[in-house]
Amino acid sequence: MPGDQGSWTADFLMFYAGILAKKHGWLEKDLAEQLDIPLSIFFPLVVIEGILVVFLPNPISNGAYCVDMSLAVLIIFQRWFNYETKLSKILARSAYCLYLIHTVILLVTTIIYLELYRVVFGSGEGTEVGRIVGGFIFVLVSTHGILWPLSYALTRLPILRDII
Repeated sequence: MPGDQGSWTADFLMFYAGILAKKHGWLEKDLAEQLDIPLSIFFPLVVIEGILVVFLPNPISNGAYCVDMSLAVLIIFQRWFNYETKLSKILARSAYCLYLIHTVILLVTTIIYLELYRVVFGSGEGTEVGRIVGGFIFVLVSTHGILWPLSYALTRLPILRDII
């Protein structure tokens, strides 16, 4: 989350790493080959870092974990998921628009769930875990169900298709 411990460190490091990656063409080459250590050691280290961040949070380890986890995700997708389909083209085209509008739709679906919850269950005293999980699933499914088609439709509009 923005503002969490280590967030600004990670934001700065990731922004700067992105500039360097573009400048030096790092993403054009196999990232795993550019590491100083083999993946069989790197991936377990990232898991250990994640565990340490949970139990011993501090700005430096949080930022380092963010960078290492991002690198691990990039390596995984570069190596095993680097292909294009008709669906992936549509999703890629819609992703930036989705990023721009998601907070509004997320808030609306959350408010709708809270109103439905209030009408059906009352004040919410003694909330059960099942209702919380149900709310999460409702908001997740309804948000995605609205966002992806809406984002795709917006990117097809004459003026917006050149912008987003």
